[in-house]
Amino acid sequence: MPDLLPPGSGEAAFAAALEEFRAALGAQWVFTDDDDRASYLDPFAIGPREDHAVSAALAPADTDQLRSILAIANRYRIPLWPVSMGKNFAYGTAAPMLKGSVVVDLKRMNRVLEVDEELGFALVEPGVSFFDFKEELDRRGSRYWMSGAAHSWGSVIGNALEHGVGYTPYGIHADTICGMEVMLAD
Repeated sequence: MPDLLPPGSGEAAFAAALEEFRAALGAQWVFTDDDDRASYLDPFAIGPREDHAVSAALAPADTDQLRSILAIANRYRIPLWPVSMGKNFAYGTAAPMLKGSVVVDLKRMNRVLEVDEELGFALVEPGVSFFDFKEELDRRGSRYWMSGAAHSWGSVIGNALEHGVGYTPYGIHADTICGMEVMLAD
């Protein structure tokens, strides 16, 4: 059991929620030990890094597991902090703003679902990195090139949502988003 609890959560309630998360995701995808939780701290924090410490982290593999996480967190009133990969150092990291939040680490949701050559769009999950996306375009023999961020291990979605810049007709990746599927707790 982590020594840090989510705000407003008691030890027994959080322990019960963790058990439900383990049942939904598999125990290996519910991170509660000190080393795992420390990996979500901001290495460049201004002030004490521990002010943004997490109580746990969860790594769903698909939308069904994500839906389960949201239902459990909603039932136990646990604040969540979603990250696609947590690598956008210039725009924020995986560290939550609210100390004790549970990080939902979406890096396992890393599939390129569609590349439409005719209409010029791609449908990607939040854990797709720039490197992975480029490899998929190459594998498909796509005529399109990818506007990448400075670091290829960053998330395509995370960078776009944080208004990362790139070589696009608009300059800002967010301006090229033509649709999103968003899952809410209710």
